[in-house]
Amino acid sequence: MKFLGGFRRILGPMAERLLAECSDACKGADLILGPTLGFLPRHLGEHLGVPWALIHFQPSEPTGAFPHPFVPQARVLGPWANRATFHAVDQIAWQLSRPFINPWRDETLGLPRLPLRGGGPTAARCWRASVRWWFRAPRTGPPT
Repeated sequence: MKFLGGFRRILGPMAERLLAECSDACKGADLILGPTLGFLPRHLGEHLGVPWALIHFQPSEPTGAFPHPFVPQARVLGPWANRATFHAVDQIAWQLSRPFINPWRDETLGLPRLPLRGGGPTAARCWRASVRWWFRAPRTGPPT
């Protein structure tokens, strides 16, 4: 719990500026790619009406083959625990970012707040859908 409080204390003052800068940077984009922190691509993609995908710096899609890299000890509990670690890490990340993301979605982006559990499609499904759209979408000229 001490970590959670520290995270909010450190990130809080920077969150509004970070979210505004990310939003400005994505205006006019055809596809939004970004890290999993706060699932920013999702929120911006919904707001701007463009496809989005998450970029992972470590394995982040649930699997029974191995645990999430942040919880390596779960390996001894087997495939069900390995898969559960990915959902647990996603939930912790959402709970850390929710106090900043939900007001931003509501007040700045005009989107509904997300529920306590976050909701929405998994990163892999979003990626596949975005990539399919990107390669099938008609192009009128070179990217700008």
